[in-house]
Amino acid sequence: MSDWLHNLPVPWMALVIFGFTYFLAATVFAAVMVFATEAPTKSLKTISPGMLPVLGIIFGLFVAFTAAQVWGDSDRASAAVSREASALRSVSCSPPACQRSRTRTCADWCETMSGRPPPWSGR
Repeated sequence: MSDWLHNLPVPWMALVIFGFTYFLAATVFAAVMVFATEAPTKSLKTISPGMLPVLGIIFGLFVAFTAAQVWGDSDRASAAVSREASALRSVSCSPPACQRSRTRTCADWCETMSGRPPPWSGR
C-alpha cells in the first residue's frame, strides 16, 4: 500500500475508503444489471446479494489493517516525544552550576531543531 493513504487526515482517509468501496459495489451492481438483461437472468441476479458479504469482509479487513498501521505510527511518535521530554527533563534537573551551560546548550538545540521536521516523522 502506498504511503499517500496513510498520510491523509482521517476524514479524507475515510472518504477515500468509503468512496472506493461504493465505487466497487456500484461497478459490480452495474455489471450484473447489464448482463442480467440477456437470457441467463436468473443465475446472474443471484450474484449481487452474494457479493455483498464478500465486499463487506474486504472493506472490514482494509479498515482494520489501515487502523493498525495508524495506531502503530501513533505509538512510535508518542514514544519518541516521551524520550525527548525525558532527555530535556534530565538536563533541567542538574546542579545550578552545570544548569546554566546546559540551558544554553538546550536552547541552541531547540533553535536548531525548530527549523527541521522531527526525526520520527520520516521526512
